[in-house]
Amino acid sequence: MSSRTDTSVMPAELTKLSDLLEHVLRNLVASQQSLLVCLDEKRTAVRVADTPALGSICARERTCIQRIEELDSQRSEIMRRLAPLVGIKANGAVRISAVADAIGEDAGKRLQTISQELRDLVLRVQKESSIVKNAMEALSRHLGGIVESVNGAMSRARVYGRKGRISVGVQLAGTVDLKS
Repeated sequence: MSSRTDTSVMPAELTKLSDLLEHVLRNLVASQQSLLVCLDEKRTAVRVADTPALGSICARERTCIQRIEELDSQRSEIMRRLAPLVGIKANGAVRISAVADAIGEDAGKRLQTISQELRDLVLRVQKESSIVKNAMEALSRHLGGIVESVNGAMSRARVYGRKGRISVGVQLAGTVDLKS
């Protein structure tokens, strides 16, 4: 790693890229916050089994995730271009903290702060996503049990399948004419 770059005499390209990185990181923070809102709404919809709301929430969630993927791709490209300007050999992923340390005081501190906020948000999104996933799996198992109970009550043959449950196959009512 190189020594810190004096921000008062930063080359124009370095200033431009560090400002662009800051902008992309701020957009990533905003997108992660939007994703957290979607996850909170999804959690509420699962709690009250509001399936119509789940559809629209999932669509918004997909939009947030696509936006995050686009921004992260931009972030990676900016980091790839920034690394050599601050004297970091880019042998794979370059950490924002390494670039921020090399850039200098003002810009570096801003990048460190935004980067930490983004890291914290990503961890919150992962935790909330896990909670929502578990809730959706529980709801799915519950609804599956209801469907199984209804099929069991409606089954004419009462034939048990391999799993020890009444088979849910197609129910055909038919008769055979033995006189002809």
